[in-house]
Amino acid sequence: QSNENHVLGDIVIQNEKEQPPTGYMLIEHTVDTDEKATRKKQICIRLIPKNSTSQAINKLIFSRSKRPPPQFTPAGEINNLLLCYKFGPVPQTVGMNTTSEPGAAKSELPSLISLQNSIQPSPQPSNLGSVNKQLNNNIYTHPLSGVPFQVNSKYVLSSGSATVANDIHYRSYTDINNEYYYSFALERSTVNKGL
Repeated sequence: QSNENHVLGDIVIQNEKEQPPTGYMLIEHTVDTDEKATRKKQICIRLIPKNSTSQAINKLIFSRSKRPPPQFTPAGEINNLLLCYKFGPVPQTVGMNTTSEPGAAKSELPSLISLQNSIQPSPQPSNLGSVNKQLNNNIYTHPLSGVPFQVNSKYVLSSGSATVANDIHYRSYTDINNEYYYSFALERSTVNKGL
């Protein structure tokens, strides 16, 4: 199963009762958890053969604004967020067979596409050739994958120094109770006088 011979040509957000436009596929379920992709809305996409176009959707973003950012086209609104897309050049792959049977590609593709894959940040143009391989191999990507973990420099000890914790005093339950005990006698007498 492969979608390497097709690119995303268009995306439409519509009400769930509407029929997808002719030539569009409906993204109904997520690939990772097989849950319904959206509520009250549906995402329809149109895939086109890679060798038939030089431009395709290569960036999807959600915007809080009701107007799309410059150079982006609005696809529709989901949960008060505007889904916008941007066209970019289609990467040309060398040495790959770019012909396929239209019927076979259409039957394979719906199982590979998910909402989560559609909204991942797009790679830089130099990396676009490997996008399709990444989508096939890594259907689910953790949101923090690729984010480097670093400890703030103010918390890093200089090399060779040991942590010193001499000021920590452990106290028993009795010590704490003796220091913080309060009898609530005044409050009890006030309540009793009021009755």
